[in-house]
Amino acid sequence: MGLDQYFYARKYYSEYCKGKDKTDFARLLAMSKAKKYLVPTDVGHQSVHLMIKVGQWRKAYQIHQWFVDNRQDGVDDCRETYVPREHLEELLALCESVTNDHSKAQDDLPFGRNNVTEDYSPHYYDQVDYTINLIKHVLTMPDEWEFHYSSSW
Repeated sequence: MGLDQYFYARKYYSEYCKGKDKTDFARLLAMSKAKKYLVPTDVGHQSVHLMIKVGQWRKAYQIHQWFVDNRQDGVDDCRETYVPREHLEELLALCESVTNDHSKAQDDLPFGRNNVTEDYSPHYYDQVDYTINLIKHVLTMPDEWEFHYSSSW
């Protein structure tokens, strides 16, 4: 057991989309083979969310605690949480700050609830570096993609 964390990119498609997105909507709906389960009276209200796992951490307590504190109102209940791009930029800045000066780790990106010095091991910094690369990559995605974090204990 332990902490597993997931980061998803999600895009919304509906019958009201235009151009390529409308074509993609029809393809996604057909691929899902779910059309036969849709309520017939809901024609005109159909939509598809395409969700892709774009990142995953294992026991990155400092990253998890940041999401709990900044996106989950301090409640660690493993729910899926929407993460606006602005918050990703804040987390990126913190991670870069810690990478550039390890003495900032305990203040800027503490190691979760068990904030003790010995937790700042190479694994801690590897996870910070991974987070930097992940955020830089996903922020290049078009604006219609939104991001979500979830975890499991």
